[in-house]
Amino acid sequence: MRPNKKDKKLIFITLILIMLNAFYVTADEPPIPNEGPPILNQDQLQTDFQQYPTPENFNQLPDPTPQDLLKIQNPTIQNFQKLDSNEQADYLSQKYDNKFATDFYQKPDNVGKNQELDNKYFSGDNTPSQSRANIIANTDSSQKYFQSKYSKAYEFNTDIAQDFTFNANENTLTNNGKTLSLESLRAVSDIIKIQVVKDGYIFIKKEKDQESPISIKGDGTGKIEYNNQQLTFAGKDNQKNELTS
Repeated sequence: MRPNKKDKKLIFITLILIMLNAFYVTADEPPIPNEGPPILNQDQLQTDFQQYPTPENFNQLPDPTPQDLLKIQNPTIQNFQKLDSNEQADYLSQKYDNKFATDFYQKPDNVGKNQELDNKYFSGDNTPSQSRANIIANTDSSQKYFQSKYSKAYEFNTDIAQDFTFNANENTLTNNGKTLSLESLRAVSDIIKIQVVKDGYIFIKKEKDQESPISIKGDGTGKIEYNNQQLTFAGKDNQKNELTS
C-alpha cells in the first residue's frame, strides 16, 4: 500500500524533528579535552620543590637559583648545569664540589669570576694529587689562571710528573722534585714563558729578537728561583747553580 499525501507529510515532519534534535544534542556536549601531560603553573612547581627538594623537581623549576640547589641532598651535574656561570660560581663558593668545579672550568671564561674559588680548584683544595688532576683536566683554563695570577705565560703538558702540585698559599709549583717560586718570576721581563713538562721545566728566555730555552729536567730535586737577574737552582746542599741556555 502506497503512502498518501498526508502520510508523506507526516514522515517529512518527523525527519526534520529528528535532525533538529540531533543538532541540539551535539551542541550541548562538552568539548573533548586535548590529550597530553597536565600544565602546571610556576607557583605549583615551586611549591612542589619546596616540599620535596629532589633533583627531578629542581629540573622542573623555570628559574632555579643557587639557593635552590643547596637544598638538594645529592644534586646531579645536570642540576648544576641548569644554573648560569655566575650562579655556578656562587654555588661552588658556598658548597664546593670538585666534580662540579671541573665542569665549571671547562670554560676558560669562568676563570676570574671568583679568585678564592680559582685558587681552591687549581690547588686541588690543598690536595696534591687533586691539583694535578684538575690542571690536566682543564689545561686551557689552567694556563689562563696562571698567566693572570703570575703575569707570565704557562703551558702544562698532560703528562706532568706524578708528584706535581700547585701550592696557592706559598705560590709554588713542584714538578718531578723541583719546586719553582712563581713570585720570583712575576716581574722578570726576559723570561716570557714557562713550560711544565714531564720531568721538569723549560724556561723560554727572550733576548733582543731571539728566544732560547733553558731546561731543568731530570731526577735532581731542589728549588728554582730568580735572583739578581739570574735563574738559579739550589739542590739538597743549598748550593745555588746558575741556569743558562
